[in-house]
Amino acid sequence: MKEEEILKLSESEINKIERVNQSIAEKLNAEANLESQKKYRILFERAPEKALPFIVYVIYMGAMAVAFLFNLLSHTGEQLYIGAVLLFVVMVAPLFVLHSESSLFRYLKKKILRQEHPQKDNP
Repeated sequence: MKEEEILKLSESEINKIERVNQSIAEKLNAEANLESQKKYRILFERAPEKALPFIVYVIYMGAMAVAFLFNLLSHTGEQLYIGAVLLFVVMVAPLFVLHSESSLFRYLKKKILRQEHPQKDNP
């Protein structure tokens, strides 16, 4: 529509156009939300069962950690150090509860077992 035509519209016609625009925007938001939900559904359906806890951890805890990190950067001194240690503990502790077949745990188990039982060199 040209600007002149818009200026000639009555108040009720303008309201109708605004309602149509609002409903189009709501429809587009609903479709975007549906696509987002579909993305997560496909991710969880295709992921191996053993990987599900780690995926959930990465998606939700990672987002919380980033938000907490940005909040933490506004602090100084003792609060900064306490928050950094707390963030580290909250992010690393769940990794020890997750499935032990992951490559991280295999690597750590191998390293820990080598330190506990060092191999003797045969001369």
